[in-house]
Amino acid sequence: MFRAVAKAADRWPWLVVLLTTVTAALLNSDLAMGATDWNIFAGPGRGFWIGDAGALLSDPVVQAGPLTLIGVGLIDILIQVDEPWHNALSVIVCCTLSCAGLIILVRVVTRGAGALQRGALVIGAVGLAVTWTFLRGNNGHPTHVLLPILWFLAARALQRGMGGRAGCYLGIALGLDTWGIFGAGLVLASDRPRTGLRACAAGVGVAALCWVPFALSGPVRSFDLAWAASPGSLPGLLFEDVTVPWSYRLWQGLLCVIVGALAAIWLRRSPDLCWVFPLVVVGARLVTDPIFFAYYRTPLQLMALVGTCALISRRDKRWIWAALTCYLAALTIPAGLFISQAPVMICIVVLAWVLRSQPPHGPAQAADTIPPGVAGTYRPVAPGGLSSLR
Repeated sequence: MFRAVAKAADRWPWLVVLLTTVTAALLNSDLAMGATDWNIFAGPGRGFWIGDAGALLSDPVVQAGPLTLIGVGLIDILIQVDEPWHNALSVIVCCTLSCAGLIILVRVVTRGAGALQRGALVIGAVGLAVTWTFLRGNNGHPTHVLLPILWFLAARALQRGMGGRAGCYLGIALGLDTWGIFGAGLVLASDRPRTGLRACAAGVGVAALCWVPFALSGPVRSFDLAWAASPGSLPGLLFEDVTVPWSYRLWQGLLCVIVGALAAIWLRRSPDLCWVFPLVVVGARLVTDPIFFAYYRTPLQLMALVGTCALISRRDKRWIWAALTCYLAALTIPAGLFISQAPVMICIVVLAWVLRSQPPHGPAQAADTIPPGVAGTYRPVAPGGLSSLR
């Protein structure tokens, strides 16, 4: 029975997306609790579509990029529902993005596995995701799913020498949310300077197209917001009664970019860079963040699940570190305290270390390792196939 279900999941992955979306939406939809961020984003987004584009970034409470606001506004116009149903709509949209993204990434990293194993890993990953309920409305904030997926795609593009494509992914991430800039360090994943420069140019160009028109057409007050730091957060531990302005966010962003750049250099020739990089960046953000919401851990669980499936499909015993990271991320529900986030970040650092420092444990893993001197041009394929150079 399970063999048939696993093969069906591998053959019809979008059926799994549909079933999981419906299940997660039913489990997490609470019409009595409004989709806070979704409601905040919908107003400026609707204004864009009715001709008031200059006011898109005029509200300091709106902490999202133009692409997110425009997308939420379009959905809100096309699917007009009463206020109590906004939460159900946001849950369905974010569940679909989460489930589809998880299944796509798992299928990408397990491409060399058989249909039965690949289907079983998809079912297992989706089952855990629904159990932990991170396939949820994310408070109406879909970017926490989209950004790690875009970083994943950018890392794979850079390792294959496609700097322009990688830069477009990074630029779109920044257009979705300001903390998309945390992925900037990924341009160092290629050891070919020309590829990195192409990625930088494309990323800056796409980000400028997303932000500059709205910055010129109306007031930009997104950077006027200040946050009251939680008592157990890093700023709350260092200072008393602290209000965190955007200047702290800039220092936080710089730290995350540096940490991400180090991870990109360290795992430059590793096929696991695509899912480890988002773990490192998001982990650094959570450790230094002044506030915490449950959906902040969504990227950690998403990428840790993808990494666990990737290592299991290669029969790599280091999958236990990825699974431990995912488990610890799931335990950060009670509080956003610094002390609760630090173990997750420590586990991520150890995971990155063992993936780079320990040799592969078999011919399949050795075939996936990008050899020195051709990083950025090597394209690993399924075991038994031929590797091609671009």
